[in-house]
Amino acid sequence: MRMLGFAFVLLQYFRNVTRSDTLRERWQDYLTIVQAEYNEKKAEKESLVAKAQVESITGQEKDVLQARTQELEAALNPNPPKEVALLTSRVYLHVRDAEQKLKSNEVLNILSAGGFSVPGIQLLSMGPKETELRYFCVREKEYAMAAMELLRDNIEIKLIYVPSYEA
Repeated sequence: MRMLGFAFVLLQYFRNVTRSDTLRERWQDYLTIVQAEYNEKKAEKESLVAKAQVESITGQEKDVLQARTQELEAALNPNPPKEVALLTSRVYLHVRDAEQKLKSNEVLNILSAGGFSVPGIQLLSMGPKETELRYFCVREKEYAMAAMELLRDNIEIKLIYVPSYEA
């Protein structure tokens, strides 16, 4: 699919440098076909970018839109891509003492095995008395619930939505 952008540039080149009028016309015809496909992909990409801006979509829907947008960008861009990795959902573990920190290693391993990114365990002097899983954007609720599902057999945990972080 990456070839679309490259083909477009190459066709423009051959259309301009070919000496034969007949061949130049054929290159132009082919360029017209590729141009139409290029414009179609570009319009689809712009549509997906607009859809991704809607606040009501879920995190999973946003990931699907982002993946398709990256595919289209790769098709449209004749330059080699820089490696772009999709970010996995991140979970930050905060504990109040060293004993909790040791016990949290199991939670870290479960979440990591479940596909979540867990940068580490941070020791804080303050925090809630009950174990909480907090999420900060409504569209992240599905990810928070997936994390809860992974942990429900190992730990009693309360799901908390913290508003005011949507922007």
